[in-house]
Amino acid sequence: NVITIGSHKGYKQIYGYDILLKAYDLLLKDLSIQHFLNEGGLSLELKLAGSGRLDSKIAKGLCKHSSISLLGTIPFENVPEFLSSLDI
Repeated sequence: NVITIGSHKGYKQIYGYDILLKAYDLLLKDLSIQHFLNEGGLSLELKLAGSGRLDSKIAKGLCKHSSISLLGTIPFENVPEFLSSLDI
């Protein structure tokens, strides 16, 4: 089972993607969280959909986990389906 965290916004500083990516990184490094996930047979993934560029420093340093997907633009008619696929 996968817990999916995600967002659909433009990749702009104002939306706090840097904070989200740092928090996700900390979450994956937290041993008590890892123990909880392992005990329940769970894993995490982060899906970010939108347009624009993430600051290159942020992208290089924080998008290092294979469980992070930068999906780019999602067609308007597919946004409800994308959002309903997210747990958080």
